[in-house]
Amino acid sequence: MTSTALVLARMVGTQEAPEWIAADVCAVLGIEQHHRALAGMPEDCKGRQIMTTPGGPQELLTVTEPGLYRLVARSRKPEAKQRAARLRKARAQA
Repeated sequence: MTSTALVLARMVGTQEAPEWIAADVCAVLGIEQHHRALAGMPEDCKGRQIMTTPGGPQELLTVTEPGLYRLVARSRKPEAKQRAARLRKARAQA
């Protein structure tokens, strides 16, 4: 997974508190049923945002930065596994 892969996931938070649309992140990572992927996550890893869509305003599930890392670690895509390993290594060195 390249860093440009997450460009396909809409960001709806701020620079200080980024959030991404959970369905987009899960699609990039090959995780089906995004609502199930978020079900067991702590509250600080997920959220909800109202977005304007062609069908009108919709409440969409989001993931925070810690939630994004959890989803990357959960993905079965080889690229995501490599990314998760690099994240763990970087955290251990910090």
